[in-house]
Amino acid sequence: MEPSGTEEIFDWQPVDPNKDTFYLDAKAKGSPTLCVFVFSGLFGKAAQLYRMKNYIQKNPRFIDYAIFLGNLSNLSSEEKKAAEVQAQTEGEISSVLDYAENLGCKVLYVPAEGDPDSLYEPTEEQRPKLTTNSKNIHKTCYSLGEGLIVAGIGGYFNNNTKSWNEINLLEEKGNYTSSKYFETNLRSLIQNANMTHEKSQILLASYISPPLHNEELQDNEFKDYISVIKEAQASEKVLAILSGNKNRTKSLRYCSEITVLNPGSLKDGHMAILELIKVKGKWKIASTEFINLM
Repeated sequence: MEPSGTEEIFDWQPVDPNKDTFYLDAKAKGSPTLCVFVFSGLFGKAAQLYRMKNYIQKNPRFIDYAIFLGNLSNLSSEEKKAAEVQAQTEGEISSVLDYAENLGCKVLYVPAEGDPDSLYEPTEEQRPKLTTNSKNIHKTCYSLGEGLIVAGIGGYFNNNTKSWNEINLLEEKGNYTSSKYFETNLRSLIQNANMTHEKSQILLASYISPPLHNEELQDNEFKDYISVIKEAQASEKVLAILSGNKNRTKSLRYCSEITVLNPGSLKDGHMAILELIKVKGKWKIASTEFINLM
């Protein structure tokens, strides 16, 4: 019987790397590797974690990182106004992250529209520390391995107002009503990554997907995002973009020749596995695998 929440804790263990063929093959060749599980859009459907656990038990993988791309919860704008509801939701997200940590890896995440405003606080010190082995990477960088970092940015695209939004615009108080807000923060994030990790390649992690269709590429609301992506592509430092827009299905596409991976919605049983390998000093995507847990 599947659990309705995360109150039921299962006694499952991380996979032994010596049972993972990808890990063993790369190790035999002397190549550094990383295995990253990518999730998006749980929307509070904790039962999917049970299915994830079953999948991993049947298909053992040694996992280095799990990355959630937002919408761990499903708060409405009205619910966010109630402090007690936000506090309760923080507890529920903590349970989800704690459960994911049973994978035996570091768990990284960015917030999106259904998540509490507290996850958007401007500094790490102001944000709630939800579990001991997870990290909110909104507007910050985290080293995944030598020569590779993940840079995260939360937020979402409001289809009603055709504007980019950070749910809790603490710094700007809503001054940006176009893609200028997202472009400004994304450019700043990449510049910071280049300064603090000069020799590292970058995985961009955000719920917000870059424009992929012709109508989006021609839409003025996306022009600033496109300009940043083109600059990033020119620097040859962005390895891939991990995005989780709920209006898109799981996909592996390209924007300005940069790989864009959308794992699909975990709420609907979708996730992705990204395997990376370092060859001659450069990280490359060894494989991507889309998983249907249903």
